[in-house]
Amino acid sequence: MGTRTLPPGQTRGDEGALAAVLPAGSDGSEVLFTDRAPPEHLLAAPIVVVSIMSAPRLLDGGSRAADAVLRLAAHTVSGTRSARAALRLRRLGFPNVQVIRWDHRQPFPRPGRPLPTLPPWHPHRYPRRALVLATRHDTGPTVLDTALAAAGAPEPDMVRASEAALIAITDSTVLRVAVGAGRSQVLRPVGVGEHLLRERPDAVLADRMPWIQAHGTVGVGAWSAERRLHGTGARPPLPASVLEDCRAVLVELFRLGSDGGVPLRSCTADLHRIAAAVPPDAAAAAARLAAGADRVLADLPRGFGHGDFWFDNLLVDSGQLTGVIDWDSAGPGRLPLLDLLHLLLSARQSVPGYRWGNALLDVLRPWADRGADDLGRRYCHQLELSTEPAVLRALVIAYWLDWLHYQFDRYADRSSRTRWMANNVVRVARTLDAAGWAQR
Repeated sequence: MGTRTLPPGQTRGDEGALAAVLPAGSDGSEVLFTDRAPPEHLLAAPIVVVSIMSAPRLLDGGSRAADAVLRLAAHTVSGTRSARAALRLRRLGFPNVQVIRWDHRQPFPRPGRPLPTLPPWHPHRYPRRALVLATRHDTGPTVLDTALAAAGAPEPDMVRASEAALIAITDSTVLRVAVGAGRSQVLRPVGVGEHLLRERPDAVLADRMPWIQAHGTVGVGAWSAERRLHGTGARPPLPASVLEDCRAVLVELFRLGSDGGVPLRSCTADLHRIAAAVPPDAAAAAARLAAGADRVLADLPRGFGHGDFWFDNLLVDSGQLTGVIDWDSAGPGRLPLLDLLHLLLSARQSVPGYRWGNALLDVLRPWADRGADDLGRRYCHQLELSTEPAVLRALVIAYWLDWLHYQFDRYADRSSRTRWMANNVVRVARTLDAAGWAQR
């Protein structure tokens, strides 16, 4: 990534924490953004942000003990790098330098607002990322502070970092704030909500939507305020009542995006996004699978999809679905069943990212071969879809490639993670091709 100024749209997709530290009045041109110690001749900028996002990957996932070793190693390395960067910036004449340790899905530290004390073994005590903010002058309120004021939101109960945004949670409102590339993930749900409102969704969906109440921009940042839904985060195994509610929501949602005029993405196009990172034999197998799926699915109806419909984006209460959140991947013109397949993959147990392809083979392959389960058949019946194994196999392939496209778009390290690629791409391609799923 190197060193550069920070106009909107040019941060990495996973730097949502920048919204908490950048001054609201900045247009980005005076912010020097880097992931390493900046060269001295570039330090005329009044604001420097060093983003420490990575550490040597000792292990690519595994047991809890292995994951704990990996977290501790990343915590130590990012701490050392951020301390060195802060020392260098102080020596170069920056009077105001602060180090912020943070991580995805964790409470975000804010000046004057201490985080709760955690036991020594709690993973939140060991954040793997850091921001070093150096300024020459008092910069005033941050993007996050100004967004909270613009939304009329009270002091939040909690602020946490997601992959691309900060999320501030109050009693009645959820405020999302992001800078640079993350802006699209904050503003996209605004358009999604406007589309769905125009289509007048049934209460089965409307009552579970986090409708946007207000939105705007602040300097290099963007924000949106949505109504806070009641319920707690879902966790597997999901009860049958929640799965049935999900099916009803997905059927209604699909019906709201069947209008024409939306460019349709093919399985072959999704494969092009990842093909260069795949060994030749696996790439050839994937190409056969994609081409066959495109032929089978050519005449299937298209509709609206959520794009990331799994238990972590669901709220539940007393065995019922109360809300569906995180709509930044949603849109019309999607194939049917993909959202339900994504849910089924993690409905019984949480699946680590490096084992997602293994779970697909264990769960969705037999699911398609036997003509779906009762939940899938009810979904297909309502949308008048075939449950022939050939069609379901093609939809599983489409889901596989769609998910890979999403991963490669959002996370720059996917092709370099050997175990992740072996389990999620290579093994799936070879196994499904050998099983005769490349339909002619």
